[in-house]
Amino acid sequence: MKVLLDKLDWVTLAVVLAACALVAFTGAGTGRERAEPALESLATARVGLQDRLTRDLYDATPGAAVLAEIDAVEAERNRLWNPDEAATRFEGGFFHHAPSVADLREGRETEIRFPAPRGLRLEAEIGEIRVAWDRDDLGTVLPIGYVVYRREGAAERRRLARLESHVMTYVDRAVVPGVLYGYEVTALTDDPVLIGRGREESEPSRGAQIRARRDYEIGFLAFEGGKARLKVRKFVDGVWHEKEFDAGAGDEIGVVDAGSGIDYRTNSRVEAFDEARDEIEETREEVVLDEAGHVVMKDDQAETVTRTFKRPRTVVTLTLRNELGQRESLTLTK
Repeated sequence: MKVLLDKLDWVTLAVVLAACALVAFTGAGTGRERAEPALESLATARVGLQDRLTRDLYDATPGAAVLAEIDAVEAERNRLWNPDEAATRFEGGFFHHAPSVADLREGRETEIRFPAPRGLRLEAEIGEIRVAWDRDDLGTVLPIGYVVYRREGAAERRRLARLESHVMTYVDRAVVPGVLYGYEVTALTDDPVLIGRGREESEPSRGAQIRARRDYEIGFLAFEGGKARLKVRKFVDGVWHEKEFDAGAGDEIGVVDAGSGIDYRTNSRVEAFDEARDEIEETREEVVLDEAGHVVMKDDQAETVTRTFKRPRTVVTLTLRNELGQRESLTLTK
């Protein structure tokens, strides 16, 4: 009977050893939190085996061999999880960094994601355009800076500025009023893996366009006798000023006001006028009157009827040549 019990104990111990060794040796795959309880069970088994050896319940030679196996498992565990080995890196791939033991132990992200900045926003003020963006927090590679690009019309984009990573706004003051500008932003990295692949910069952000704001506005107020009545608003020293002028074909729009000294010139010139006459159909509700001129009531309310009529209309189009030599149109309906 004693021999049978001894054999059962050996079988139980062998199963425990095999399970503990499997968890301990593959701790990188199953997680350290599972390996630690298994090693505690292994230590408990070692204490029980040592006690049995002390009481001569096992033969000394095979018992010592089992103890040696247990010690070997613990030694292998220490080798795998030794902090001194945490910097050792395994083989990396094209889409991920080479992970270290510390990366695996702590569950750190090793996939390479270096996205473009997001949320590009533009705002035009007098004499400047403000560019702003956000960092894409889904990336696993932190940017060390940003590059702002600008494009004019169909021309190639050109680099405006390189900024530090904490700066996510840029003010472009080298703008010409009325010109349409397009902007893009890329992120920069010093990651050696990405630099080795020629990816120091991320893909560009989604582009955005805006027209540089002028320091003046022109309003078309009236047209009579071949001349237009125009209102010019001019931004001077942080304040909007306005004044009305008459201009015919070929005339400059705006002059220097002798009284105030404010320069209302717009560097724009009236090029031509075009008048078009037509009729537009309109409808309106009218109250119904009887022969005596009294309001006809129905259900305690004044009875109404919908009438349709045509009204003559004149549309005047003013064509001007602006400071960039471009044609613009202003429309007046009367």
